[in-house]
Parts: sequence; C-alpha cells; structure tokens
Amino acid sequence: MALEWIEQCRSIVWRRVLNLRVSMDELAGAKPDLAHRLKEVSDLLQRDAYFDLFGMEEGSLEMKKQQRYRWAEEWEAYFTSCEFGGMVVLLNVHTTGCDAIVLGSNKGKLVVCPLEQMNENLATTLQTRLRETLQQSGRHSRDARASEAWYGHNRQDGMSKVLSVLWTTVVKPLFDFLDIKIRKLHDSSSESNPPRLWWCPTGPLSFLPLHAAGLYDTTARGTKVYEFVASSYTPTVGILADIINQRSEEFSGLLTVCQPHTPGQNPIPKTEDEVCSVVQVAVECGSEMNVSLLGNDDATPEAVLNGMAEHSWIHLACHARQDPTQPLESAFMLAGGRPLKLTEIAERANRNADFAFLSACQTATGDVSLSEESVHLAAGMLMAGHRRVIATMWAVNDSDAPIIAETVYKHMLSGGKADSGKSCLALHHATALMRQERGETNFMSWVPFIHFGA
Repeated sequence: MALEWIEQCRSIVWRRVLNLRVSMDELAGAKPDLAHRLKEVSDLLQRDAYFDLFGMEEGSLEMKKQQRYRWAEEWEAYFTSCEFGGMVVLLNVHTTGCDAIVLGSNKGKLVVCPLEQMNENLATTLQTRLRETLQQSGRHSRDARASEAWYGHNRQDGMSKVLSVLWTTVVKPLFDFLDIKIRKLHDSSSESNPPRLWWCPTGPLSFLPLHAAGLYDTTARGTKVYEFVASSYTPTVGILADIINQRSEEFSGLLTVCQPHTPGQNPIPKTEDEVCSVVQVAVECGSEMNVSLLGNDDATPEAVLNGMAEHSWIHLACHARQDPTQPLESAFMLAGGRPLKLTEIAERANRNADFAFLSACQTATGDVSLSEESVHLAAGMLMAGHRRVIATMWAVNDSDAPIIAETVYKHMLSGGKADSGKSCLALHHATALMRQERGETNFMSWVPFIHFGA
C-alpha cells in the first residue's frame, strides 16, 4: 500500500505529459491478460482515490477501505514481480523519520527498513549545505559547464560532511539491515560485476548524491557505497518497471554532438576532444559501427533530431537549460539560434532509442521547488524513450568529462558489440578510474556523474 501511494504522489508532471501507456502496450504484446488486469486495477485506484468520507456509514467505509487495500496489494504485486536485476530502494523521508522500501533484496520481494536517524529537516539541511558548497566552488551556475580555472578550488570539507552524514544515517543502516557485503578486494569477478542498486529518493533526498555516500576521512574498507554496489537512479519505481519490460531493440548507431561555443554561454572547448575520443573508440570496435558526428554550426536542432531518428545512442556534449515549471520546455543549447527542447525529442521519439549520455550542465539536478517531480533532462530522456541515461548532477570540469566518456564507451563497446546494458557498470568503472587519477576526495571530478534507468 505504501509503495502505491508514494508512486501516485511522485512525478505527477511527467505522468501527465508523457503517459506510461506505451509500456502497457509492450506488456500487452507479451502478457495480454496481465496488461488488461493491471489497467483495470490502475483505473479503479485512480477513480477511487478521492471518495467522499463524509456521510458514509461506518460499515460502508470499512468495506471501501478493504476493497482499496486489496486493489493496492494487487498493483504493488506487479512491481514486486518485476525482475529488476538488483535491489530498488525507495526512500520515503518525512518530518519524524525516514523509511526505505526495498524491492528485490534477499530479505524478501518487498521489505521496509526504518531509518530513524534521517528526517526531512536533516535532509533539507544537507541539501542546503550541498548547494552552498557548489556555489563556493562555482558549480551551481545553471547554464555553465566551464573550465577548472573558471570554477576555482574544490570545497572538499563541505562535500565530505554531506557524504558522511548520508552514510551514517541512510546507507550504512540500510546495508546492515539488508546484509549487503563488501566486495572482496582481490576477487576479479566480483570487482568487475558488483551488484546493482537503484536509488529512488523522495523530497529533499532527491538532490543528494546517495551513490557517493561514505566516510572519506578514513582509509578503512567498507565505508563507501561504491565498495558494495553499482548505483543507478530512477524517478519512480513504475518508470523503472516500464523500462525493464520494454523489448530491447537492435543497436542502430551512435550520434555524437558537440557545441563548444554557444552564444551567451561559457566556452567548453574540451567537448570537441570528448566527442572525438568517443568516435575513435567506436570506430576501433569495427567498421560496421554506424557513428556520426555533428559539431559547431552543423549541430542544429533539426540536424540532431534527424540524426536521432537514425541512431539508437546519442552523446550530447553541450550546454543545457532546465524549466522546472514546464519540464518538456527544458532544452539542449545547440547551433542555429534556438535550443532543442525535450518536447521536440518526445514528439519525434525513435522506437529504437536506447542510450543517452548527457555531458552537459546539471542534466540530473532538478529544481528544489519541485522535489517530488524528478524534473530534469535525464528523466526527460527516459520519458522520450531512452532506456538508459548517464547525466551529471551539477556542472563538471571541462577536462574531466572526456576521461569519463571515453572509459564508459570502451566498456559498452568491448568485444566489438554495442551493449548499453553495460552502461551502469561502465560508469562505475569510469568513476573508479577518476578516483584513482584525481584522488577520491577530489569529489567534483567523479561524484557528479550518475546513471539512470535499466
């Protein structure tokens, strides 16, 4: 019941602008009876969501409650029956505490873990602390992904504090409850394939880097999230179930886009190096790899939309802007004097759309005033049909993005075959490499990069 209520309340904007009936069609093709019943239950729950409590006899009210409870259990059973390929953790934060609703753990299909040390006030305080740290580092300018010189020095202490509190109040109690073990240091198989975990935070927790939670003032093992799992995010559990139930399409090529000099924006010259290295990695994987590059004046919205229709993967290295009140008006800043809006991408949705790498500014940040809306470009690309998205929580160093991108594509294209199913683990390895080269407390070089979707 709790899962159903939370799902109903979250990401209302996205459900209104991009209804998830597509996934029901996909499900109907494979399991028509289940799809029909699931739609019936969904309609019943929505129709009955605001029944009038006043004037009802006690017996009728009790029957109504029991009926709704049974419907909710049936709806919830749909999510618990999904094979996610890992654990899904929905964090429900409120004024007096926090609970983690966990799907797919070894403790059961659905379990609830109380997190008594976390509450809405503390999460809001951490959110404020993070924002101040980013502002001090020059990382909170909404439309900029400038150079390291522009940003100034990292503010490691503020970030370290946020990550340590997330570890002690959320992650460690949760991992202890679920009995998640640290990966063996010299076990190559477990090192290359850590278990998957999807974070689905609510409220002010939506803006915090749970994937990087840990104690960074110690070298002791077992004190950081990345030592246990490979993290992904999802706007809602329903969206993740929808994506996983979709049929995988054949890879039809990679479109790379760069825009180093956008009028009115800070220059980001390393985007050219970034896409060139990505193209080089793809070309080295085989002559049959369909790879295209659009840059500078050629990277107009029309050209990018046409290219997306012919390619299942897209890499966007450019500036971006977000519109929290009208999320589909959020856009990527390209050539031609106008931006490429999410609404245009959604209208021209390619059924082969599979993977998007958004190497732009704050593509996964969202807006503080809409903490339950998952309003960001990464969620928008999921809604537009992409099953997996790599994005950034805030502006990144212009010199860091090429390293992350090259490593990610080397993993996804390893063995001469394009496989976006490796994207989460690919990013996991890429950020590990960045920690090795830059140092794990150089948080601004690796923490911003996150994975969404299957």
